Amino acid sequence: MAPLRLAKLEVQGFRSFGSGRQTVDLADTVTTVWGGNSQGKSSLAEGVEFLLTGATARRDLVASAKDEFADSLRNAHIAPTVDVFVEATFMCPDGTPRRLKRVLTED
Repeated sequence: MAPLRLAKLEVQGFRSFGSGRQTVDLADTVTTVWGGNSQGKSSLAEGVEFLLTGATARRDLVASAKDEFADSLRNAHIAPTVDVFVEATFMCPDGTPRRLKRVLTED
């Protein structure tokens, strides 16, 4: 039986992601995320953390910069009416896709 696996990530308005839904399809084995500086790699990783925990550790780990990261989950350049969310599609061992979505309600 195949293990549970993360198959797809969808992000909108989270940190560096804009007002349009961005989708990352993940391979069955290994997926590499590559990009230059300020292209969204860390934002994507923090998006997964937000999806699974409802928070990001960066604010707590960088105590001297807490003000810098205040109100930092919502992209500051999008309209306040745009939904901010991270959504994942998991493939279950029986082949059934299951979706998990977390919407940012307060930054």
